[in-house]
Amino acid sequence: MKSKIISAFLAASIAGTVTMDNPALAKAYFAGKSEMVQNSEIIAVVSIKTVEKTKQKSTNWTYSEKARATVDTVLKGKPGRELEIYGGEDFICARCSLKNGKALVFLNHNGDLLTGSNWHLSIRPIEKNTLEWFDGENFQPLKTTPLPVVLDQIKSMLPKSQKLTAPLNVLFDADSLDDQQVGEGGGPSKYRQAFEKALPVASQHMAELQYMTEAGSPAGRVYAAMLLYHADKEKGKAALVSLCRCNGTVKYRSGCEIMPEGIWKIGEKLYSDGKYLTFDLH
Repeated sequence: MKSKIISAFLAASIAGTVTMDNPALAKAYFAGKSEMVQNSEIIAVVSIKTVEKTKQKSTNWTYSEKARATVDTVLKGKPGRELEIYGGEDFICARCSLKNGKALVFLNHNGDLLTGSNWHLSIRPIEKNTLEWFDGENFQPLKTTPLPVVLDQIKSMLPKSQKLTAPLNVLFDADSLDDQQVGEGGGPSKYRQAFEKALPVASQHMAELQYMTEAGSPAGRVYAAMLLYHADKEKGKAALVSLCRCNGTVKYRSGCEIMPEGIWKIGEKLYSDGKYLTFDLH
């Protein structure tokens, strides 16, 4: 029981969701370069046009800044042409600061809000075609680096595209994690059906599943981690640990209800209990 409590606390701390009465006791987890790339839903070079004050509450933070930006270059994800990015969270130790100008951004969804995936490291201002960037794997120290060099590094860290079988192709871009019964009809969704179909043959598609855990949509990464666990427990555990360190959210659907759920919470439950609601790894 004690180990599960510690595991749950770590997962919440990693995701930045430990909000204690004494804020000084809360510490941010700073991902290294590779982990930040893997756990970011969107990586892009953007031009921030305006930054305005706001007071936008989420499930864990209140954001005091909202930036409107246009997307110049996409490295990962499907951000569209324009973005609203929220920063200035009320976690003063490592908040994202937003300002006008070009920036390399690493983003995840917090519910419907796009926010930084790795605290203040998520927003890398670009000046004279250079930015402060990792000098190695860890974030200390940062080093002034030409933008083309940084972009080449990130591209080299992204997994090579894999041709996916039909059920995995459905799950790759999944926009929700689904219960066994969803919608008014109360039947299984296309995502749940694809997941159930992929389960018995998961071990035949290891490379595809590994690719999905790094490049899929947030829900797609969760489905892939569970399938990978069924195929190879050790590789599955490694994928679940990565989810435990992701501050993004997914939509969980059950019946007619749709609710945001932290990826880190799902990862921790699957890792420590082997189960998350109707998904069972045993």
